[in-house]
Amino acid sequence: MQGILLNGYNSCKAKNALAEIALTLFYIVFPPCWLLAFFGCGLYGKIFKNRVTSFFNRYIVPPIAVIGLFFFVFAKNGIYPFGNKTIAWCDLTQQGVPYWMNFKSVLEGKDDLFLSMSNAAGMNGITLIRSFFFYPFSYIALLLERAEMMEAVTVMLVLKFATCSITAMVFFKIACKKLHPSLAAALSLMYSFCAYGLMYYQIINWPDTMYVTPLFFAGVYLLVKEGKIALYAISLAFVMQNFAFCFMTVMATILFFGYYCIANKNKTENGKPESNKVALNFAIGSAFAALLCTFKWIAFFSSFGASARGVNLEETLAAETFFTSKNTLYPLLMSSAFIFVSAFSFKRYAKNAVEKSCMFVFGMMMIPVLMEPINAMWHGGSYMSFPGRYVYLIIFLGLAISGALLSHSKTADEELSNAEVTGDNRSKWVNLAVNICSCYIFFIISKYLLSKILVFLELKIAELDNYSTTLWGNSSSYKNLLVIFVAFIFLYAVAYAFYRWKLIAKQVLALILVITLGFEAYCALNIYVVPPTTKVNTESFRLYADLEDKIEDEDFYRVKNEKFLRATYSVSEANFPGAIGYKSMGHYSSLASETYLYFAKALGYSSMWMKIESFGGTKFSDALMSVKYTINTLNEKKDAVYRNEKYQIEENEYYLPLGVFSYEQDIDVDLMKISRIDLQEMIYDSLTNNKYDLFEEMTPVASNCTFKSSAKSSDKKYHITPKSGASATLEYKIQIDGTKTLYFDCFDEFSNELSEKIYNAFSIHVNGKKVKSKYPVDSSNGILNLGTFTDTTVTVKLGVLEKVACRSFGVFTMDDDLLTKTISEVNAATLTLDGNEFYGTYNAKEDGAVVVSVPYGGGFKCTVNGKEIELEQAYGGLISIPVSKGENSINLSYVPPLFYEGIIISVIGILIGIAAYIFMRKKKYATVYDGVYDICGEKAVDVLGVIAKVCTIIALIAVIFALYVYPMLLKLSNYTELPVK
Repeated sequence: MQGILLNGYNSCKAKNALAEIALTLFYIVFPPCWLLAFFGCGLYGKIFKNRVTSFFNRYIVPPIAVIGLFFFVFAKNGIYPFGNKTIAWCDLTQQGVPYWMNFKSVLEGKDDLFLSMSNAAGMNGITLIRSFFFYPFSYIALLLERAEMMEAVTVMLVLKFATCSITAMVFFKIACKKLHPSLAAALSLMYSFCAYGLMYYQIINWPDTMYVTPLFFAGVYLLVKEGKIALYAISLAFVMQNFAFCFMTVMATILFFGYYCIANKNKTENGKPESNKVALNFAIGSAFAALLCTFKWIAFFSSFGASARGVNLEETLAAETFFTSKNTLYPLLMSSAFIFVSAFSFKRYAKNAVEKSCMFVFGMMMIPVLMEPINAMWHGGSYMSFPGRYVYLIIFLGLAISGALLSHSKTADEELSNAEVTGDNRSKWVNLAVNICSCYIFFIISKYLLSKILVFLELKIAELDNYSTTLWGNSSSYKNLLVIFVAFIFLYAVAYAFYRWKLIAKQVLALILVITLGFEAYCALNIYVVPPTTKVNTESFRLYADLEDKIEDEDFYRVKNEKFLRATYSVSEANFPGAIGYKSMGHYSSLASETYLYFAKALGYSSMWMKIESFGGTKFSDALMSVKYTINTLNEKKDAVYRNEKYQIEENEYYLPLGVFSYEQDIDVDLMKISRIDLQEMIYDSLTNNKYDLFEEMTPVASNCTFKSSAKSSDKKYHITPKSGASATLEYKIQIDGTKTLYFDCFDEFSNELSEKIYNAFSIHVNGKKVKSKYPVDSSNGILNLGTFTDTTVTVKLGVLEKVACRSFGVFTMDDDLLTKTISEVNAATLTLDGNEFYGTYNAKEDGAVVVSVPYGGGFKCTVNGKEIELEQAYGGLISIPVSKGENSINLSYVPPLFYEGIIISVIGILIGIAAYIFMRKKKYATVYDGVYDICGEKAVDVLGVIAKVCTIIALIAVIFALYVYPMLLKLSNYTELPVK
């Protein structure tokens, strides 16, 4: 009998389980059911509620909503995957997608992790793609062809924003336990659609930091409240491996914990200040995070120190204005408008130390939004664009404060009640009637206002999208954005007022917030995401990417762009040849080596800011840099290795292999004291043993201008000054015997400035045909090829448009016949490239040096005949390997500086973490602090806690001085006293 009952019970249990599975599946696939949970209906709790549906509501529905709204806008505007448009623009096309393609090459083994030959003639590959390895969506690259990555990046970004809603929900689940899930979902969606993400997504890895940030703050909460450091340390390590944000997040963290140590007056069970314990946990967790990511940030600082990005703090900060540019910076905060509604109400509650600390950091981080010197300091001293890179912290802190506000109630039962309005004892029927009436009133208000907003958006879109057109807002875009922002603040304020007046329940408030946010996000998407889709020609990019793997050549060679090819709208395609898998000398990133940037300038390649284009230079400099093939627009008259509807690959006339022999061992040069053509002549002489003159400077006839040059050849300076009145010209009549190529050069200083004094100084005509209306310009400022001519007379006329003083100037001829004859006389030390290693054998007839066309810098090691030798610098930028007469077996390898040291430290950190975890499990310690307390004893821990607290407060003071006081003092000191009358 017992067996029959047991079998019946088991059978009933199995049927119930099957019914629960069926109901759960029905709930998941039938979206109208989701509203039952959103409203907290009893029907949901009785029929559908279980662990699966609860998890689904929290962590699946919000990202579905994010993806749904993005895809709705995409489908409406023909954006991928509903068309061939892409939201990529600016840095996303110039750097983000090309680096993502480089990452794909590394994963597929086509490029080396340590030494990337795809960029800058050979650079630190880890620096280039350092962040891609640690974020999951980067690996979508393996599923894509390179030709579709400019479009597919759209989907990857949507997935990142959807993930923001998931991690934000994790934060609210951990830190705001009394917050109703529907309100948590509303706040999470606000984070996903914040203007910061929609404006700054073009930096492809910044949205990754956005979705890690909620986990980081959840870790901060667990550290403070429960003494758990794991989530804090791991998430901080993820942030710290991306320096662009690690600096800002670390500073904000110090502000938080420093203020917390001051604000928290609570005592522990043994009567000691609770803040001592928190400070010690903070120190332990931060140290562990630093250990985990040492291999990333130590390599970064090595590259950053060698880059041309450095600034003089005193000069840059003193030159800043007092107030920020509101037109561009303020719009970053003109989203998730509910933050500013709830923030003003937060003062009505008694706040704990954590909430006070959040408010303190929020307030402190609003100051740089207003004060430009402080804003610049929050960016490390300067920024080229994106003037509010830290604002994601402000936005999330604001949402966290809103979550804390909405979490305040008398009891947990009231928070989870389905029928009651907070603090009210009305019957549920009265509540229902009040809610319906209030919703109807809000519906009338919102319908009117939202319809006006949508009409306003349509009428003013050309003015509203100024940021996504120019990267900067203007007064018109700001004023129109402010109108929309105020309108949504009003709607949020009405909804929140209804909630505070007990006219609507929290679930109704959540629904109103989500619907209002939907319209707010729709406006933001149309302002910031849709406009760029008209800029990028994805078909041109596909045709450019079609050039991949079209060269069959076993030699080492590089590929360059002949000019701007308009493969996208972009103003820089420096990274494009490398992105499609070719070795390239072009590069654009903030970590471009200063040595290589200046050397490329010295060879006459076009560059501006940190962009080193592959066009410019001369036929000889191309040969020196092993540039064997050129990508150009379609030209049926030229022979092509491969061509499609728009582009073709051409083989160059002249080529030198990776290693060439120089007769001179001491071949370094001060680039500041030699003209660009003279540098090339010097290089040519060193390779041909001073037998020939490859270049010749032409003499002009000046008309209505003065043309002078200083006498010193080592520091020659040209001065060209137009006279008022008639047009000023410099005219060259050049007799060409044989075949020669003409070049024009105008260059003065080495810098990474956005603009130079010599820009727009000349117009150029060759044989009466206009070549350039203005030259040099920011987009093209290298040595200009004026054409190749045979046995003829050429007239070059330079129109002098501005007064110019420069140290490298003139029209020059290069003897093509001579170069054709002598290029084969250059002794080649052909080296084989294998990953991050070059090797080969060279039989020298005399002592000299093998010059390798790879930028000189740290990380290289070389052995010759098994003996390690010290590398030297050739021509101001290339690697020089001293060799002796006879056979020289050369092995040159590259490992990023301090890479292995960083790996060892990080591995030690991981081992410490594993050991600590095992030890805690064995000893049954709840937290690391308990373990330290048990091992060191009460007195030692108390002393350590006091030390940690004092150090944290000192760090707070130091941060306030460094980021707030110091830049303002510099700015104020820049003002001179008014003269006394």
